[in-house]
Amino acid sequence: MTRAWLRIFVLPWLGLWLTKPVLANEATLTGYVDLVTSKGTMTVGLYGNAAPLTTANFLRYVNAGLYKGTMIHRLLPDFVFQGGYINVFGQPIPTFAPIANEAGTSGLSNGQWTVAMARDADPNSATSQFFFNLVDNAALLDYGSQNAPAGYAVFGTTVAGQSVVGQIGSQTPFNAQGLPFPVTPAGQMITIQGTFPYSLAEGETPRLRVLLAGSGGGVVRTQPGGVCRQGDCSFKVKAGKKVNLTATPAAGHYFAGWSGDCVGGDRKTSVIASSESPSSTNCVAVFQAR
Repeated sequence: MTRAWLRIFVLPWLGLWLTKPVLANEATLTGYVDLVTSKGTMTVGLYGNAAPLTTANFLRYVNAGLYKGTMIHRLLPDFVFQGGYINVFGQPIPTFAPIANEAGTSGLSNGQWTVAMARDADPNSATSQFFFNLVDNAALLDYGSQNAPAGYAVFGTTVAGQSVVGQIGSQTPFNAQGLPFPVTPAGQMITIQGTFPYSLAEGETPRLRVLLAGSGGGVVRTQPGGVCRQGDCSFKVKAGKKVNLTATPAAGHYFAGWSGDCVGGDRKTSVIASSESPSSTNCVAVFQAR
């Protein structure tokens, strides 16, 4: 686990200011990815034109499903939180070959809400790990800074779900095996339960996505909508519309609760479809075997 400490080797108290700050360019978004967590959904807008290599690398892990079932494994309050390294059992996920660092060519800055790739001391060592900037970290993490002259490559920004980013960043770090991962007041780790990429055009269509998680079986019925029997399914919904959901466990199984954008332990719940743009609402029903 000690290697994870090297993934971001600057600390928030090393505040060395640039004489000429690096500014973000006027990059346009090329697509979105929903990161569905146990605290809610964070939608990342991707800068595929400004940082093509870094964006493609992130999408490779998303499309392979490697982030599903992982945890937010590191939190430095008022600085960053980090994911994409270990699953809920404490095991590192498989990684692809490291990529070249685009921090010096993209023109993108580590401002508040942006998402960047973590790495070791070698500037070209980024693989799967990413971090969310909880504050404006340009002076510490941008290309050309005294503290990290090679910089950390930004590839996206939080376009929806900033409140979720804030909730995760406000949790209490819990030291375990050298990793100060955040835990909720109930002592639960924060997990990534699904990752879903979509295009700019698809982002204009409000939708509800229902995920079935856990080791057990069951069915979720939505009204209006349909029936989710396995994996995940999605429905087009009107922004701001109330949707009712009912979770029914299979024989020999039980319903363990809702997470994501739905909360609570009652198998009947409701959710108001997000009116943010892009609009995306994700509810996770957890079933367990008895």
